[in-house]
Amino acid sequence: MDLTLSDFAVKALLTDIGTVHEYLSQVLVEGDNEELIRAIEYVMQACSDLQKEQSLAQT
Repeated sequence: MDLTLSDFAVKALLTDIGTVHEYLSQVLVEGDNEELIRAIEYVMQACSDLQKEQSLAQT
């Protein structure tokens, strides 16, 4: 049986401050510094995307 995996975009799940807070809290509990760096990158991307969406909605 062949399975096809799709890309998983964490930033797509980070849609509000509560979700971001929970995500970063869980990463910090894990204690993995490399994962923390990736998590910060994901959060930065998600925040950038949200800011763009909000800017477009205001115009």
